[in-house]
Amino acid sequence: MIGRADCDADSRCTKSRDDKVRAVVEAVRNEAAFRLARIHFQKGQLDDALQALSTDQSTVPEEIKGDLEFLRANVYMATASRARPLRSSRS
Repeated sequence: MIGRADCDADSRCTKSRDDKVRAVVEAVRNEAAFRLARIHFQKGQLDDALQALSTDQSTVPEEIKGDLEFLRANVYMATASRARPLRSSRS
C-alpha cells in the first residue's frame, strides 16, 4: 500500500496507482480475449477467433504467452490467411 510518506505529491501517487490498475485490467481483458478466441477456434468459428486475437495484446499474462502464440499460429494455419508457399529444397 502506498502511503503519503512514499509520495512527493498526491497526484503522483494517484497516477502510479491508476497505472497499476490499468495494467491489471488490460491483462485480464487480454486473457479473456485469448479464452474467447480459443472457444471460437474450437467451434470452427475462425473469423471470430481472428477478431478476438486482433485485440491489443500488449499486456499478456506471462503464463499464457506461449498458449496465445500457439493458438494464433493454429488459427492462421486453419484460415491460410498468413500461409506462404513452402520453398522446395531442390530449387
